[in-house]
Amino acid sequence: MAKMIQMPQSIQAPTGEQRWMYANFTDSFVFTYIMTTRMDIAKQILVRIMPELENDEIRSIRQEYRLGNAKPEKHIISDIMIRTESGRIIVIEMQNRPLPYLKKRARGYTAVIDSVLLKKGDEKYDLPDVTLIIICGFDPADRQRYVNDQVSYYRTDPDIETDDGRKVIWLNPKGRKGPVTPELKAFLDYVNGIEVDDELCDNIDRAVLEMKRSYIIRREYMFFTD
Repeated sequence: MAKMIQMPQSIQAPTGEQRWMYANFTDSFVFTYIMTTRMDIAKQILVRIMPELENDEIRSIRQEYRLGNAKPEKHIISDIMIRTESGRIIVIEMQNRPLPYLKKRARGYTAVIDSVLLKKGDEKYDLPDVTLIIICGFDPADRQRYVNDQVSYYRTDPDIETDDGRKVIWLNPKGRKGPVTPELKAFLDYVNGIEVDDELCDNIDRAVLEMKRSYIIRREYMFFTD
């Protein structure tokens, strides 16, 4: 059985050591470390979210990928950026806190990725498909759905997608309804702090414990969270 360790509610102002002790897979540092060092875990999570990637191998995973050429304080920084063998680009964010500008931030991600990928003078706009996955620690749409797919439609014909290659998937671990596979539900329950009997989540638990045995990684975490 797998269940993420949780910070006790009695700890209101955790020290660095306490943050390290109770850091789990939803922590940005832990999430990016596991996803970039355990490609097997990353692939299984991707397939649970996007089953169509079953036969599409991961070519590269980049951690804290800085998007855009603006000043450092204006950069959009993604937790994870994945390229697949088919050329698809997937950006994954672990977002624990609701932000008033989160939906505009999602728009910014896809727009800046396109600006980086589009070659100067290229009139064909031969851009790869881009999917932004946001795993929320809250209900992003206030509809209690596990999954909210965001794609573009024509306003006059909402049943027709514009097929521009962009997609945003909002995942709500606190969801209670909507179509969701048992495998994805188990992963979302795990992220929500619920104990689950699931091999992938067991592997994530073990990977986190192994990570925490490293003094070097602990030191990096302390620097990262200061």
